[in-house]
Amino acid sequence: MPTVNFNWAAGAPVGIGVDTFSARWVGKIEPQFSEAYTFYVIHDDGARLWSTVSNYSIIGTTSLQRFLIVARSH
Repeated sequence: MPTVNFNWAAGAPVGIGVDTFSARWVGKIEPQFSEAYTFYVIHDDGARLWSTVSNYSIIGTTSLQRFLIVARSH
């Protein structure tokens, strides 16, 4: 299963305070099948996951969210 993993343990990137930075990943998903896919985020100070396929955002949650994605390039 592909993952995006920004993990600084209890720290931060060198030269940045532990509570004064953020990370952003932008990517593309190309599903092979039209079915529900599950996305989730684990965070300690807040997170947002945005899907332009469904125009739905998850703000500050660690719960699992399912999206129906049609098999084509998104």
